[in-house]
Amino acid sequence: MSDEPTFCSDCDGVHPESRARPSYLWLCSQHPKLPGYTGFVTGEVWEKDEPFLRCKEVNGGRCKLFKPRRTPQLEMPT
Repeated sequence: MSDEPTFCSDCDGVHPESRARPSYLWLCSQHPKLPGYTGFVTGEVWEKDEPFLRCKEVNGGRCKLFKPRRTPQLEMPT
């Protein structure tokens, strides 16, 4: 792994719909939550319904699941 930090803004794993939100609310599609579970700290219910963990919670600067963001495909003329 590179010594360079990983930035979620450069990662293809950010859930596309969450990119429209402020960056602190971005979701990482590489970290899905297990269905039917609650908080893993105490087992009490404290998590809400979003299906993925937030990027800010899982990227400590060297994310092992980082995938460089793909550039949009150019449309072929018709």
